[in-house]
Amino acid sequence: MRWTQENVWRETLSGWKWISATIASNEYDLDVYDLKSLWLSVVHPELEKAIQNNCLFCEMVVRAGDSPSPNPSTCASKWDNCKACPGRSGDTAFCCESEDIDWYKDPGGFYEYLLKTNRKRLKKKRLKKKR
Repeated sequence: MRWTQENVWRETLSGWKWISATIASNEYDLDVYDLKSLWLSVVHPELEKAIQNNCLFCEMVVRAGDSPSPNPSTCASKWDNCKACPGRSGDTAFCCESEDIDWYKDPGGFYEYLLKTNRKRLKKKRLKKKR
């Protein structure tokens, strides 16, 4: 996989779509973290053991030279190490475990949050191109 923001967004949305549908269907008796790992092992077997937090966004943070928050509930505006997180390209307050939305507690809601954030990101990108 090429580590571009576009590829990471596309793969992340694909993974969370599958995870949220799988949780909703009770197809596997696995928690969300284990489903993230399973998805990675099937789609990107070459990466599965090396990805920070089983998260492509977190891995982008690591590859930028930062380390993801040890306590993600304090990320985004309160904790600056996640500034390279692709989620922040759509919403500077993006936080994967905010009080409003938590990937582990509400994977379907988190997927919707990612879709909304990606729409904002793409809109910003289009506006930037027009300039």
